[in-house]
Amino acid sequence: MNKSTLQAINQIIDTDDCPFTQFEVHGFFIGLLVSSHSKESRKEKIIKFLDLSSNINTKKLIDELSNTISQELINQTLSVYSSMNDDSEKSSELESVANSLSEWAYYFLIGYQDESSLSDIPEIQEILDIFDEISQINQKYKFDGTKSSSQESLDEINSFIVKSTLYLYERRIND
Repeated sequence: MNKSTLQAINQIIDTDDCPFTQFEVHGFFIGLLVSSHSKESRKEKIIKFLDLSSNINTKKLIDELSNTISQELINQTLSVYSSMNDDSEKSSELESVANSLSEWAYYFLIGYQDESSLSDIPEIQEILDIFDEISQINQKYKFDGTKSSSQESLDEINSFIVKSTLYLYERRIND
């Protein structure tokens, strides 16, 4: 996530003591933004799902985050996480990154749901199926113990998420 996106997410989380993580909020917002929900429908879903108050300040924060993420999609600068430091050998850090990707994918799917018209397209359904698999990383997969191969795998998953999300966004814009 870029700095401005992270700041906007933190403001939303802090405003109403939102119980979700940064990655959960980011994934949920992007799922909604690449879906074909109307702006008002997205805002209502965000307020209801994230259990936020529906005051003017909260709606302004939602608009700011939506605009920031939309710019990432338009400019193709979307990122879920940044690569870790090469000198880090902690397996817990790898597990943290895997957990972040898992949370992001799970909440993306929640935000994207109810998009039956696009979900019937085989390419889109395949992406959603893979996102579902990514959301279960920590339950189904174990790290092999080598930091470099595990990091490489996580980087590939991150790259797939970014490219697929941009593809879904382009499909929505062009349909």
